[in-house]
Amino acid sequence: FKNATRDPNLIIEEWEKHPNAHIGVLTGGSGLIVLDLDYKEDEDGNVLTDGFESLAEAWLEVPDTFAYDSRNGLGRHIVYRAPEGNYPRSMGYRGMKGVDRCSGQGYVAWMGGVPADGEIADDPEWLLDQREARSTAQYEGTLKTWYEELTPGEPNALVRKAMERATKKFE
Repeated sequence: FKNATRDPNLIIEEWEKHPNAHIGVLTGGSGLIVLDLDYKEDEDGNVLTDGFESLAEAWLEVPDTFAYDSRNGLGRHIVYRAPEGNYPRSMGYRGMKGVDRCSGQGYVAWMGGVPADGEIADDPEWLLDQREARSTAQYEGTLKTWYEELTPGEPNALVRKAMERATKKFE
């Protein structure tokens, strides 16, 4: 529905074409931070991811606020008002498996209806950890020089593929 936002009639037309579509809410642009708790099992019923357990093990208080079950019905989206500032999306927030912070330029599939006035609480302070943004503007040299100065080690597969592509460019 990207192009439909300026014309309400286009929204109605698109909704009629796709009645089972979900609404995506841009969290940061809406002034929200969403604590996304995932729960997943394999086909044998073994727990693969339990964000609820990860959060409980971290002893973090989750203040009451507007919340709803996620799309699969097993997870939970807990919605808070975000203060001013840039709080980027964070998967595996604070190293907790199954716990994501949806914020900044992140979207959530909104399944929760319309919250009542005052139903969305301020975010807990622990949910506002910020990561330092990386920027190429902080490095004075060229990309080739930066690449040549990298410390040898065992990068993951994603980094190895990027390095292979970069090496081909420099040859």
